[in-house]
Amino acid sequence: MMNDAMMPETSCDDWYGGRLRLTQLVGGFRANLDAILLAAAVPDHAQYVLELGSGAGGAALALAARVPDISILAVEHDEVMAELLAQNIAQN
Repeated sequence: MMNDAMMPETSCDDWYGGRLRLTQLVGGFRANLDAILLAAAVPDHAQYVLELGSGAGGAALALAARVPDISILAVEHDEVMAELLAQNIAQN
């Protein structure tokens, strides 16, 4: 777990009319329409998904919002992004 002093500046964005809140870094790569399109490409009947390089969790959380009964394993190597991923999972 990182302390707040180590975490870079973040913003909190509402997706799907506020059904999904995504905290992500202000600078650098930011999840956006590409994550929503990736989530939309997964069939509604899918039961399990593995996402490698999940970042802050945009695609995985967008998929979970669309297919509530799906099991998703989201993996992220970068410590800052993994912390944001964990925070986003907890808040959604």
